[in-house]
Order: sequence, then C-alpha cells, then structure tokens
Amino acid sequence: MSAQTADAPENAFATGAPARLTIVVEESFPPFVHAEDGRAVGLAIEALDAAARLAGVELEYIPAPASSVQAIIAAGRAQAAFPLAVNAERLAVFDFSEPVLTTGGGFFVAAPSPSPSDLESLRGKTVATPATGPLAAFLRANAPETALLLTKDYIEPLRMVVSGQADAAALNLEAGTLLAGQHFSGRITTPADHFLKLPLALGMSKLCPEKRPVLERLNDAIKSSGDAAGKRPQAQ
Repeated sequence: MSAQTADAPENAFATGAPARLTIVVEESFPPFVHAEDGRAVGLAIEALDAAARLAGVELEYIPAPASSVQAIIAAGRAQAAFPLAVNAERLAVFDFSEPVLTTGGGFFVAAPSPSPSDLESLRGKTVATPATGPLAAFLRANAPETALLLTKDYIEPLRMVVSGQADAAALNLEAGTLLAGQHFSGRITTPADHFLKLPLALGMSKLCPEKRPVLERLNDAIKSSGDAAGKRPQAQ
C-alpha cells in the first residue's frame, strides 16, 4: 500500500500554515475511488481534492482494502477514512464532514427481468449484498422477510445473480452498474434509481481531536461549492 499527496492547496479558507490530513481510502470502489498505478483516483477523490484546495488542506491518500481501513486508523497511519456512508456504527468512531457526493443502493437482477421497484417486491426472495457498508444493515431492518446472502466483495453478489443463487444483488448503484457492464455485459438488469440514497462523506477518527479544525475548514469549502449532497455521480 502506498501513499499519495494531493495537489498544493489554493488556501481560500486557510488561516496560517497549510493543514495536512492523511486519509485511508478503499482501493477498489469504482467509479468513486480505486487504485491506479499506486494512486487513489476516481469521482470521490476529485470532489474531495477540489474542496481541499479551497480549504487550504493538503491531503495524503493511502489506498487499502476495505477490510484494512479500521486497522490503519487504529495504528495511527491515517486520521480519516473516505468515502463513507454515515450510519450508527460509524458515528461511534468518526466525526463526519458535510456530504461530498450523494449515491445509494440499487437492486440488480438477471436480465431480462426488470429491476425491483421497492422492498415489498423482494419479500421471500434471496438478496446478495456485501457484508460491509450500510446496505446489509438497512435490509435487515427494513426487509426482514428477505433472505440475505452476505459477501466479502462487490463482484460476488452479481455472480450469484447470474448463476441463480440469488434473486437480486443490493449494491451501490453506480459501482454495481460499472461492474455489471465490465464483467456481465447483457446479463444483468441495472436499476434506474436508488432504493436508498446515501451521502458519501469524509470520516475523521474520534481518536484525532487535534484534526477537528481541519474538518471544519473542509466543511466550509464543501458548503461553499454548492449543494454537494445533491450531486449524483454518473457511472461511466
């Protein structure tokens, strides 16, 4: 795992010396973030870099597997994680920025069947979804009569749909659409809209209270750029 430093800040909201922040990012969450030649790139990285330039904050990124994010922060190698959807579990360990982008979950099914329009249509069905992230918890709470198959990554739920092991896959809409096109072209029906909208934000570890002023500067920059929470990225 390597680290990278974002471009020099513009200092529009800076007071004094440039602030610095080291952020661990999931190395495989396209189109939002992925590792390319050892660097973190993607739509979410571009959006956060833009806010950091306005805030006068220098960002260093450490791309890592999703399963390693908490360990890297606990070891003191990073003070924050990005991009994260806010949920109760994460609120216990992170202070969150203003939303940087809005995304959400979508239901993917085998073609040519139409994508389910609501949770009720999945009653008694089997849905595959990653164990990490907010979708599994949401479905447990709001669709208790749906059988969940929890996976370690984003590809496996789509494979389960294609093989008939699952009736649907619950995935981030943009990330799932990208992966379905790359690996299962013509075999998956992609959803037209989110069944659950989720703003993505920067999570600052509560173990680093000295970085709170940095978070406040980033928040000022995010808010100054307009309605960030309403910006929905487009899967390429």
